[in-house]
Amino acid sequence: NNNNNNNNNNTQIKAAIHLQLGDLYTLMADRENEAEYNYKTAIELAETIHSNSSNICNLFLVRAYTKFAAFKRRFGSLETAHIAFSTMLNSVEKLPGFHPREITTALLSMGEILLLQNKPTEAHSFFERALNLLDSSYNKLNQQSTISHCLFARCLYNLATFYCTNLQYNEAEEACKRAINIFTIMERMGSHKLCEVDQRGIAVTLDRLGQAFTDKKQVNDAERVFLAAIEMAKKASGPENYHMATIMNNLAYLYSANESFNDTEALYKQSIAILETTLGLNHAEVGVTIGNLAVLFKRQGRFQEALPLFQRALDITRAQLGDDHTKLSDIYYNMHSMYYKQEIWEDALPYLEQSIQIDEKAYGAYHPEVLQSKVELASLKAKIASTKS
Repeated sequence: NNNNNNNNNNTQIKAAIHLQLGDLYTLMADRENEAEYNYKTAIELAETIHSNSSNICNLFLVRAYTKFAAFKRRFGSLETAHIAFSTMLNSVEKLPGFHPREITTALLSMGEILLLQNKPTEAHSFFERALNLLDSSYNKLNQQSTISHCLFARCLYNLATFYCTNLQYNEAEEACKRAINIFTIMERMGSHKLCEVDQRGIAVTLDRLGQAFTDKKQVNDAERVFLAAIEMAKKASGPENYHMATIMNNLAYLYSANESFNDTEALYKQSIAILETTLGLNHAEVGVTIGNLAVLFKRQGRFQEALPLFQRALDITRAQLGDDHTKLSDIYYNMHSMYYKQEIWEDALPYLEQSIQIDEKAYGAYHPEVLQSKVELASLKAKIASTKS
């Protein structure tokens, strides 16, 4: 028995070394083959001792499968990762005792892989199983456990993403609210930074919800979730980050559509400042947001302020996206519209022609928007002719 125990201990030490080597090679560039070899070796060694060994050894095998599966997922081998997580789940379920964390980790990981494989219905069943397990075992998991809270947040984020994709917006918002409550608990514990990825995920999901409510003209609902998304993005990544700027942009669009222009202007300017700091002065997203502010000024009749903004948006977009991008067409069309509103017909003409040229190349000559623009072009040319006659 002593010899068997010594052999098992030696084998487990070797397996642990291979597991650590796998972790190390995963972090190094172009060392995926060495990482995979070490993870597989760790699993093979762990399998030789798990069947007649202690619970600790069996949990080590589970850990080895988990790391290997996460590695395969990271490098795009989703089928292999799914099989590894499935094997890990089967191993955990055969262990004596109750291991909710390990089971939940497997369920969530398998669901996430199914989402990546565009199998949302199958993924949803894994997320529901994980949430039910977490709900039923919350006290056993220890309510003060950071790991437990992280698992809850990860599960709710995935469910919110599923519901949003499935157009179940009320359910998505409820899942987000539960996740936010968990982040608040973790904040009190001083451990909320451990779930930054899930916090950012909730912010992105709330942003999607806000856009959906905007499209449905549910203004109050949209404003509520956009504000919650901004707060969550701020907690996840600090007061100046790309996600927060994007959400501000979408909230500004909501305010603009409802003619709350002072709020719109402030948000666009704040978003531009953040994007310039985080992405650089000439990033394409900066150009888009500057263009949005220019459109706002155009709507308000502030043409002298709009013109230099349109010109800067034009320069950035052309430099970053090329001469034929449809975002460039949008700017040309809005510049035409600005001159048209001032009845400066001849200055409006070249911008409308350039917009049509890009859209026709992108969408075809008979696309409804192209045909509508051509009608506007004919009307504009008629106005120019009439002023000359």
